[in-house]
Amino acid sequence: MFTVGQRLWLVPNKYVGYMGEPREVEIEKVGRVWLTTKNGQYRISAETLTVDGGQYSSPGQCYLSKEAWEAEVQLRRAWEALRGEISSEGSPPNKLTVERIKEARELLFGGCGACGDACKSRGSCRLGDESPPPPNWERAWRN
Repeated sequence: MFTVGQRLWLVPNKYVGYMGEPREVEIEKVGRVWLTTKNGQYRISAETLTVDGGQYSSPGQCYLSKEAWEAEVQLRRAWEALRGEISSEGSPPNKLTVERIKEARELLFGGCGACGDACKSRGSCRLGDESPPPPNWERAWRN
């Protein structure tokens, strides 16, 4: 999968020392487990592309390209914006139906749409149960 001379995009971990700005690094040695950059400066996991920090936290993360990193940043920002919008809502938006929520869950998490992939591992869906809620459930929920 990786070759000598291949370039990766290194993004330093801002919480671990100072490794400078994101930049391109070149693979000098390809092993089964580790990739080594020019001059042996960094050892990178061939599986996760995480820079080895030895006994300490990882000093950075590599990506296959600068564009791949930028796409990851955009995805995370969009996800955080969506999470923030959802968590700031106390009640479901008007015109939202149970069916639409199930569609969104299925789109985001797979599975049956009601509970995501969790139902596959249990063999049954805990949210697909259409039995009536317990008495006074709404009053307890609102308190």
